[in-house]
Amino acid sequence: MILTGVELRLRLLRSTVVAVLLVSQVTVAAWLAPTLASGSVIPAAPPGPRLTTIQRGLERVTAGVRVRTAMWMALVQTVHGRQDDLRHATATMRQTPKHAPGTAATLRQLRARVRTDQHVLNRLLPSWLAIKASLHADYRAIKALLRASRRVVKATLGGGPGERPSAPWFAAWPVTVHADRTLQVCPVAGPISLTDSFGAPRPGGRFHEGNDLLAARGTPELAVQPGVVVPDPNTLGGNALILRSATGYSYYAHLSAYARSGFVPAGAVIGYVGASGDAKGLIPHLHYEWHPAGGPAVDPFPFLQSVCP
Repeated sequence: MILTGVELRLRLLRSTVVAVLLVSQVTVAAWLAPTLASGSVIPAAPPGPRLTTIQRGLERVTAGVRVRTAMWMALVQTVHGRQDDLRHATATMRQTPKHAPGTAATLRQLRARVRTDQHVLNRLLPSWLAIKASLHADYRAIKALLRASRRVVKATLGGGPGERPSAPWFAAWPVTVHADRTLQVCPVAGPISLTDSFGAPRPGGRFHEGNDLLAARGTPELAVQPGVVVPDPNTLGGNALILRSATGYSYYAHLSAYARSGFVPAGAVIGYVGASGDAKGLIPHLHYEWHPAGGPAVDPFPFLQSVCP
């Protein structure tokens, strides 16, 4: 059998997906098994070592999430595009008069489109569904680790945002300000899972204009640059704020609470991780956007990678 170029690429993609999923699932399962078997994700320990252990666990799981998210984003436009075209072609076939001039040629073209769309979807959907299932398993592991992080947050900072002094937290999770970098500090001071989802499709034809830093509710959020903090509550972002600096502005969304406004130095606590706005019911996280020179958002992932764990 002679395969076309498209078929060869699809077959290679499917084999790559299967290999990556098998390796990553074995790795995650092997790491989680000892901790889950004991009945507790993270054993009791002082805050510093506990937070470090949680972060290492998150990094192991997140490594696979980053690969699968990139694969999902590579497929999503094709899958959604073919699904939309299939629905449009099918609807047009139903509405096309059967005996009007040119109908036969039009229907032949529509049937060809339908066959092509179905062929591509039949090839891609198994991989697409496998990636989604694997990501669901990864996020269950991340939730377990963030529950452990939440217990440390409550024990150290209190049950409510900013309920207790933050000095013990930063003794356990030291923060370094890098004045020579675009973003001088990680915007979340605690264990995180960070994946590059900039540009991912969102409901209503929108696109994701930032990166999400998954973290335990109540984890401190920091000013990434010296600047002026302005609260910006809104329907999508919930408790959101804008940090205006000399080189642009940062947008923070889904906070559980604000900490301060006005001028702040880099590294100052300006809020706390939450799930407000349209993130209600989701994993608590900071949605972070970077707008250089006050213009459109750019992918902040490389800048975050340089300052975040």
